[in-house]
This record gives sequence, structure tokens and C-alpha cells, in this order.
Amino acid sequence: KKPRYLPCYHTYCEECLVNLQRESTITCSKCNKSATVPAGEGAKDFPINIFFQRILDELALNGKLKTGKRIDCGLCVKKREALWWCLDCGAALCNNCCEHHKEAVQFSEHLDNLRSFEDIRSTNTHIKVTRTVKQMCEEHDLEMKFYCEGPKSEVAKSNGAKSDGTKCGHLVCLHCITTEHIGHDYNTVVKMAKKHREEVDKEMEPVEKMINTISKYHKQLTSTKERIEKQMIEVDKEIDAYYDELQRRLLKQREELK
Repeated sequence: KKPRYLPCYHTYCEECLVNLQRESTITCSKCNKSATVPAGEGAKDFPINIFFQRILDELALNGKLKTGKRIDCGLCVKKREALWWCLDCGAALCNNCCEHHKEAVQFSEHLDNLRSFEDIRSTNTHIKVTRTVKQMCEEHDLEMKFYCEGPKSEVAKSNGAKSDGTKCGHLVCLHCITTEHIGHDYNTVVKMAKKHREEVDKEMEPVEKMINTISKYHKQLTSTKERIEKQMIEVDKEIDAYYDELQRRLLKQREELK
């Protein structure tokens, strides 16, 4: 159902996001943070969570295999019925594409990793979708290889783009950055991923220090708790021993008084 994530990184299906939308904002029901809905398609313009999408694709594929439903070839345009699975490509193949796989030099290393769906069903094997999911622009049908941060105030105005101070903060294709996102600050996904990874690592440093400190105190508290529990056991033993001795003396005195 097209899992999409908000700026707070919580993920919802597209239908739920549409239902959560209130005018131009969406309030995350998990963390209560508000997000501005992108202009255009609204909630449908939030980025797709490719990791969740991969899980959904994997569940759907294995579900079709178990029930014997038709699976289309993931490589050819004609979408013939797939009868093979390539572990290296992470794709379903029809007989024609499978033969091409066997004959093409660039796929020579894939030969040992071709599995027929018949064998997969008979061994009850669970297929893992390992191939990177390409995020395609729904408007231009091009791979979204760029991350748009938002409009540059002066440059965007000179090119006729809107500059209301808002940030895009989502992936775009090459056609997008030359049309509706012209004059915006953007970079390749690879460079932006590296940049944000470095920022996250920097933000994580004090968190990791705090975790180490908490872990240290937790060990100390656990040690103290264990010591107190041992002391309580020893005290209980001493109380029982004193009671037994007291009872023995009282019984002896009673016998002497008779």
C-alpha cells in the first residue's frame, strides 16, 4: 500500500497519510510532530520507504509462490510468466530472460544462483528480495537520483519558481530539477546520504556517551542489588537460626519446670 515516511521518519501507508491530512498539515500519531504536506499530490508526495516496500514485495512474492499465483517477469517488457529466480539480480525471470541470462557474458557469474520456482516450492524456500529498489518518479517515470532540499530564494525567483521558504526534502528525478524544481538546492542521493550519515554520526556521539554512562550505572545498580539480595538471604538465615535456638531453650526450660 505504498509505505511513505514523514519528516519525523515514521512510516504510514499512503491511504493512512491521506486520512491523517488536515488542510496543509499532517500530525504524526506516533510522536505528535506536525509535517507540512507537499504541494501537488499532497500526502502522496511524501517519499516511499524503500525498506518497507522491499519487505512488502518479499511477502507478496513468497505469498504468490505458496499459492501458485502467476508472477510476472521482472526484466522483460512483455511481462511473461516468470518461472525462475536469480539470487544475484533479485528478480523473477521468464524462460526467455533466463536463457539470455545463461548466454550473456555479464551474467556468467549468475548461473550458479538461478533457481526454478518449482524447486523453490518443493524445498519450501523463502525468497529474499535483496535487489535495491529503484524509486521512480511517478510523474516522469525516471529514477529519482537527486535529493531536493528546497528553493534558493533569489535564484528560484529569477527562474519563476516558487520561493516561499519551505523545504522540499524529498527525492526528485532529472526532469523534476529542470522544471518545477529549477533553481532549488539539490544534490545526488549518494552525496546527500553520506552528508546525512555524517550528521547522524555526529549527533550520535553524545547519545553513545550517555548510553555508556547509563550502562555503567546500570551495572553498578545491578551489582548493588545482588549484594543486598545476598545480605537479605543471610539475615533470613540468622533470624531462622536465632528463632530455632530460642525455641530450643524455651522447650528445655519447660521440661525443667515440670
